[in-house]
This record gives sequence, structure tokens and C-alpha cells, in this order.
Amino acid sequence: MKEFREDPADAVVIDLGRLPSHGREVGDFLRGSKSTRLIPLLFVCTEGVEGDPEKVARVKETLPDAR
Repeated sequence: MKEFREDPADAVVIDLGRLPSHGREVGDFLRGSKSTRLIPLLFVCTEGVEGDPEKVARVKETLPDAR
């Protein structure tokens, strides 16, 4: 992650299809670092699962600007 902080991406796409908790952790990490907090985040679910409404709401509370 050190390299990512030194040379951040223009945007990050996070797939919540298999391990949603890992995706949330990545989002939290990126928002917690001064050098990466402004990078746009896009959450997708490639397996066609809409997700548990409670979990989706929790992610939206934590990362309200993520789409």
C-alpha cells in the first residue's frame, strides 16, 4: 500500500462480489490516508448480488461519496 500512496490511481473500482468486508476495508484505508482520500471509489458486485440492505447502508454511512 505504500507504493499506492506514493503514486495513487485516478479512481478505484472495488468488487464486493466475493468478500464485501475486504472491499469495505480497502475503502476505509483509502479514505483514511491523506494522499488517497480524494480518489473516487466505485463499488460493484460482479456476481449479480444486490447485497444485504443493512450492510449496504453501513458502507454508505462510512463512505458516503462512494458509488
